[in-house]
Amino acid sequence: MDILINKLSNEKILKVNENLVSIYDFKVEFNNKQKEIKNNIKSILDKNGIETLLTIDDICNKNIYYEEVLEAMIGLDIEQLDEKYVISSNLYNKLKSEIIEYLKENTEITLGEYRDLLNSSRKNCMIILENFDRNKITKREDNKRILY
Repeated sequence: MDILINKLSNEKILKVNENLVSIYDFKVEFNNKQKEIKNNIKSILDKNGIETLLTIDDICNKNIYYEEVLEAMIGLDIEQLDEKYVISSNLYNKLKSEIIEYLKENTEITLGEYRDLLNSSRKNCMIILENFDRNKITKREDNKRILY
């Protein structure tokens, strides 16, 4: 299956973005109501930052319209940390850059050190670090993380 998708992607028939596959020239276009919802979601995520990681349910509150827009935003404006938690892509990229820089200088970091660095909760830091591990940004060795 991967061979077929790669072939169609190279021939510009399909477009692969992260783990999403679409027709090459397909673009998500929001109507006015969806644009309003998108801006509201971005505002909610930007306001909370790293202090309070939000779940998909926190943001959507079982509203199908919010769920549709949020799903379309994942991979573009939003990063999904795990099956529950999301943050803005801007914050995610900032956190990623910061940990890469830290690990280039210090070679390793513990969960406690990362918590102190971000001034956030242990739980939030664990969710972020586990995402970095899955995305091969960091690698866990015992109780420490190193650059992958």
